[in-house]
Amino acid sequence: MKKKSKVFIFRRGYWQTLAVCAFTSLLYGFKYTVVLKQNPGALDIKKGLLSTAVLFIISATASMLAVRWYYKLKDKGPGHSQ
Repeated sequence: MKKKSKVFIFRRGYWQTLAVCAFTSLLYGFKYTVVLKQNPGALDIKKGLLSTAVLFIISATASMLAVRWYYKLKDKGPGHSQ
């Protein structure tokens, strides 16, 4: 008998969530490094990249947990009551 290998593939909601989180954090990093600086000659790229990465990690973690919760409720179905 062949063993079925289970490969964990993200559902579409996970990919959409990661894309939105990446887009939002990149926009924030752009805003931090370009728009909010008074002197464009002295841009602090390291702080901008760090804030972008931190924002992405925090927002991606929270969003992934929300998407996971949504899919668990969806998979449970309307016929199951607690």
